[in-house]
Amino acid sequence: LVFSMSGESSQPIILFAGALNPGVVSFAGIGSIDCGGPVDPLTGLPTSLLLLADGSQSQLGGLNAFFITSQAGEAVAGFSVPALPSGVLSTFQCAFLTTSGAGVALSNAVEITIQ
Repeated sequence: LVFSMSGESSQPIILFAGALNPGVVSFAGIGSIDCGGPVDPLTGLPTSLLLLADGSQSQLGGLNAFFITSQAGEAVAGFSVPALPSGVLSTFQCAFLTTSGAGVALSNAVEITIQ
């Protein structure tokens, strides 16, 4: 499984996962979150999202260190996937922390299915 991301130079990326739920919440000028459960009325964010990596916390190591763009504005992170039964693994989506506009941009969601 390889994540290939591009954006601004040295841009932190937050990777999250959840069930595919297209347009569960939309933000003008930023995009929509397309995974997770129903919207929490207190936060305005979908429930049941799993935070997998936070490039703004890259100093903590782990997956976080792979989720920040290079000086060229690119990041690639690859992980092996063990033999799993057929079916949907999860839906993944990224939030990019930007220095322009709204300060956040959302990627497309990608649902991974094991065959």
